[in-house]
Amino acid sequence: TEQTTVTLKNIAISVKLFFVLLEKTRVTVGENFSITGHNDNEDCIREHGMMGETPVCLVRSVAVSSLALENIERMPPNSIGCSLRRFDLVNTGLINILPKLRIHEDSEVEMLSLTASEEAHVAAVLAQEKPFCVGRVKDMDLKEYAVGVITKMSLKD
Repeated sequence: TEQTTVTLKNIAISVKLFFVLLEKTRVTVGENFSITGHNDNEDCIREHGMMGETPVCLVRSVAVSSLALENIERMPPNSIGCSLRRFDLVNTGLINILPKLRIHEDSEVEMLSLTASEEAHVAAVLAQEKPFCVGRVKDMDLKEYAVGVITKMSLKD
């Protein structure tokens, strides 16, 4: 419930569980936290570093709750470790999670696709002073307000 606070530190959880917690509880992110790809045949919670680096696909095209947006806003930059494979967000405030992800500069991201019909969907990203790393992106597609996000990215060749 919204009265429940979950502190995520020294743990790795599946991206599916992460989104459930983000939407339904108050989330605090501590040190050594990462998200991994979801696999039905494996545990969705493990000690940090024990899950390996299962590539994550963040794909959403739905509005998120105000609680989820508040949770994202409270997270420190670079606080969520992940190996990103695909990032495809359409008209959702989840785009603002980008600077919170800790992506190694040599990571190879197959696709980064962002669409934002409202400035609010990218407002927190555009307010960033420091650029954030998205790794080596093979295919990038930015539309509408999301085009401005490129000015905040640290891109590798």
